[in-house]
Amino acid sequence: MKPRSWRKILKIETHTLHQATTEPKTFSVRWRKTPGNYGERIFQAPTPSAAIRLAPAIAGLAAPDNANHRKQIPLTEAFNLALRAARRGPGARNDWHGAVKVFARWLTTSEHKHVYYWHQLTRPILRDYLSSCADLSPNGQRMRLQPIRQTDNFLAREYGYPPIAQGLAIGSALAHGVAKVYLDDLLNFLDHLRRNAPPHIEAAAALQGLAGLRLTEAYRLTTGRIDTQAALVEISGEIKRPWSERVIPICNRARETLQRAIQAPPARGNIRNIGPEPLVPGYATWTGYSNALKRHIKDWNPRIAWTPKDLRKALSTWAAAEGRESALLEQYLGHAPTGVTARHYIPRLASVSAGEAGELTKQMDQFRRIVILPLEAAIAKKEKVPPFSTQAADTT
Repeated sequence: MKPRSWRKILKIETHTLHQATTEPKTFSVRWRKTPGNYGERIFQAPTPSAAIRLAPAIAGLAAPDNANHRKQIPLTEAFNLALRAARRGPGARNDWHGAVKVFARWLTTSEHKHVYYWHQLTRPILRDYLSSCADLSPNGQRMRLQPIRQTDNFLAREYGYPPIAQGLAIGSALAHGVAKVYLDDLLNFLDHLRRNAPPHIEAAAALQGLAGLRLTEAYRLTTGRIDTQAALVEISGEIKRPWSERVIPICNRARETLQRAIQAPPARGNIRNIGPEPLVPGYATWTGYSNALKRHIKDWNPRIAWTPKDLRKALSTWAAAEGRESALLEQYLGHAPTGVTARHYIPRLASVSAGEAGELTKQMDQFRRIVILPLEAAIAKKEKVPPFSTQAADTT
C-alpha cells in the first residue's frame, strides 16, 4: 500500500496536527514526549476544526477545551484556520492575505510588537490599529479589519475564545479628501512632461490619466502588449489579478506618447533587463517610477495635491462632470462587476489568435463609442483642434 502523504494544518508549542492529503477525515497528531522522542496518533475526525479540538485529548496533553491550549494558537495559524473555514474565492483570498500582512507589519513597528499569539490581542490593540488606518476610506478600513473580525468570530465559535473585534467603529469619512484630476490640468501636466521628462515617463502618465491604468499597471506594462497601429493596450500577466485583466483602446494623444516612448533610446539607471522589454525602464521597482512622477508633479505645480496614483482619477472626474459614468466605463478601468469571473470578463489580445476576433472587436467598438470618442472630443475642445477617431487601422 502506498504510504500516506500529509499536510500540516496546525503547529503550536505542545503538538503538531497533520491531515492526510488523499483522506480528508484522517489526521495525525504528533507531540514531543522527551527530548528526541516523539509520539504520534492517527485518528478520524469529520472536519479539520473538529480534529483541532480533539487532538490535545488524543495526545494526552489536555482536554479539548483547556484554556491553556486555546491561548497557544499563533496569529498566523489563527488567520490561516479562519481563511480555510471561510472558503473564499481567489480574489478574496488575495485581499485577505494582503490585509493580514499589513496588520503583521503594523504590529512589528508599533508598541505591540511582542504580540505573537491570538490570546495576546486585546480590544485596545485593535482600536490602535484601526486608528492607524484613519486615512483610508471606510471601505478600505473594512477590508483591513475583515480578516481580524472573521478570525475572531471563528475562534470564538470553534474554540471558545472571548470575542474582541465585535462592534469596532469604522470611520464614516475620509481623513483626506478624494483628489479630483481635471482633464485640463492633466493635459497641461502631460505637456510639462513632454518638455521636461523622458518619453517613457510621459507615456506611462498618459496611460494612467487618459486610459485609466493603475500606477503599477503602467509600470509593469511591456512594449509587447502595446499595439500602437490598432491603438490597443493589453493589461494582463503579472500586471494585475485575472479579473482586472483587459484589452482597451486608447485615445490618439496616448498613442502618440507611446510611439515616442517606444522609439526613444533606453533610459539609464537601474534598468530591468530580465524578461520582456518594459515600457518604463530605468527603475528596479515601481516606487522608483512613482517617486520620479511625484517630483515632476511638484515641479509642475507645487500647490497641487495629486499623488502619482491619482492620475488614474482623471477619467472618473471627467465622466462624472460629463454625466458619462457607466458600467462599461467601470470595465474599461478594470473594475470587474460582482460575480464576474476572469473567463467571462473582457477578452484579451491573445484571444484574437484563438479565433475570437469578432468578440474582441465588438468589445473594442463599445469602448470606442462610449469612452474613447467622447474623451477625444473633450480633448480636442480643450486643445482647440478638430476631433478625430482612434478606430483601428485597416491592415489588409
